Amino acid sequence: MVWWHYLLLAGIGCIAGILNVLAGGGSLILMPIMVFLDIPGAVTNGTVRIAILGQNLTAIAGFKQKGFSDYRLSLTLALCALPGTVIGAFLGTKLTNAWFNKILAIVMLGVLVTMVLGNRKKKKPEPVLGFRLLRSEADGT
Repeated sequence: MVWWHYLLLAGIGCIAGILNVLAGGGSLILMPIMVFLDIPGAVTNGTVRIAILGQNLTAIAGFKQKGFSDYRLSLTLALCALPGTVIGAFLGTKLTNAWFNKILAIVMLGVLVTMVLGNRKKKKPEPVLGFRLLRSEADGT
């Protein structure tokens, strides 16, 4: 790698980290750039996971400080994700770099399509109507 690759990775890494904490999806920016710079897909994935761990720990502290924390829910979700994490890590180490990159590309395209098109399909709830229905049932009107 040449010197400007390190600057590019540092800059994109900062942007991806901020995006991950605020909304998620920073890996969609960082991982393709790392693969484009000839970093093997498995190394790219492992590097991003370490960064995500640090970002998550920072986000947890920040959200707790602001009063946005539910440790019981967080622990439940983490325990639900744990089996998939272990299986994915195991399978990821068994793949060749070429297969890993192919699967990574398919998964990332799927995530990108879901993120772009997913919001278009959702209907926004009507909170006023829902409030009126709940209030009518409670009041008996």
